Amino acid sequence: MDWRRFSRLRTGQRYEIQGLVFFVAANYERLPEELRSIVQQCCQAAAGRSGNGEALMEYMTKGRTKTWIMQRYFIASEASVDRMVRRFFLEMDQRLTDWSRERQDAGQ
Repeated sequence: MDWRRFSRLRTGQRYEIQGLVFFVAANYERLPEELRSIVQQCCQAAAGRSGNGEALMEYMTKGRTKTWIMQRYFIASEASVDRMVRRFFLEMDQRLTDWSRERQDAGQ
């Protein structure tokens, strides 16, 4: 998966946060089950009512191209994929922050 396709994503997040979200998703197969679950939940939440959570999951974790995702899951426009990706980055940022805080609180 290529970081460059996400490096110009306009989410209002700092570069470091976008990088964290990207690399967590890119390393999905290596993550513990708890973090895998967070990635899956964020994909479903970001897809919303469109029901394209599985498409977003493949795009974010398996490095599929936008064209491949659109053709396989019958998504009409690139803008739809871009909106889901933006929501995914924002959702992951929030959930990773919450997850980190819970772990810190449990360790104290």
